Amino acid sequence: MKDFISIDFETANEQRTSICSVGYTVVEDFQIIQSREILVKPNPFYFNSINTSIHGIEESHIINSDTFDIVWLEELKHVIEDKIVVCHNASFDISVLRHTLNYYGIPNTKLDFLCTLQLSKYLLSGLVNNKLSTVCKHFNISLNHHNAQSDSEGCAKILLQLINSAECNSISEFVERNDISFGNLNNDQYKYSSIRRRHSNNKSRVSSLETSVKISNDLEGLSFIVTGVFERYGRDEIKEVIKNHGGKVISAISGKLDFLLAGDKMGPAKKEKAEKLGVKIISEDDFRQMIGA
Repeated sequence: MKDFISIDFETANEQRTSICSVGYTVVEDFQIIQSREILVKPNPFYFNSINTSIHGIEESHIINSDTFDIVWLEELKHVIEDKIVVCHNASFDISVLRHTLNYYGIPNTKLDFLCTLQLSKYLLSGLVNNKLSTVCKHFNISLNHHNAQSDSEGCAKILLQLINSAECNSISEFVERNDISFGNLNNDQYKYSSIRRRHSNNKSRVSSLETSVKISNDLEGLSFIVTGVFERYGRDEIKEVIKNHGGKVISAISGKLDFLLAGDKMGPAKKEKAEKLGVKIISEDDFRQMIGA
């Protein structure tokens, strides 16, 4: 097993159905044979300024593009079928794919996937973080970050580097040696990939696992209020992540607040006050993009 496809999605706004760009890279016999970006007309059709500041895509870039249902049925479905899918932060990309297919009433395709973000956390040590840009720099992989095609290429090259460093001859050997469980998407069932055991003496590891908390300055000088219920984290966990990345958590909404990080069931009074003061309201996915999670 030496074939896979890496994919990357960029979204127009906080909605997971708002794909505005998809990049994919096809690998056969451990060689990259194709790489491509497709611009997509998002649904719902609007661009959040935070998202645009990240990937640079605006309404004028995609006005004549197809919506994702057409892109999927005419091209992407046939490229992905029967291949292992690889993403850097699969919890985001596979979630985007799943929600968008559901939005258009298209049955989820059956696929197995791996996450190079997760693998790099397990197999690499000494990195300040495990962002795509950081891991690519570690392997001297050129990257135009947040261009979907470049991100998918970077992701593919990271997996190839990890497999090569482990001296494995196939993906199946690499997965077995590291006790990795593929993630699965099948109709309405979704299972995230996982590493079942962690061996301190595992020979396939690039270097010993470092478990200390990594600190970055990605949120330095930015203030947040965290409110509502979140899918992946508890509120206390999010607050800790903000602090670990240099941000500040405050309790009162004012015009000096930078971001209101809103989960489900956010109180309407907070939302109304934030909007009145012009405070930017962001989702959990927006926040994850800010820290490269």
